[in-house]
Amino acid sequence: MLDGHGITDIREALAAKHPEADPPATLAAALQTFDDAGRSDPVVIRGWTLEAYRTIYQKMLSIGDYANALKAVKLIYDIAGKT
Repeated sequence: MLDGHGITDIREALAAKHPEADPPATLAAALQTFDDAGRSDPVVIRGWTLEAYRTIYQKMLSIGDYANALKAVKLIYDIAGKT
């Protein structure tokens, strides 16, 4: 689902990789997970986003990708300015 596959592809993959699974129940559980995630506290999401950008910044620096490291800094700055 997160990779953009349609319901038919997902059902086929589920049947091939997990033939013992109940497809309707499995898909309903996945959709419930997305529903739960959509109800997350915005402050928690902002904190997670800042930490994710920090990790990306560190990785970009470690490989010498300064252009993308700078983009991460700008995004962190933008998010911080909205608090």
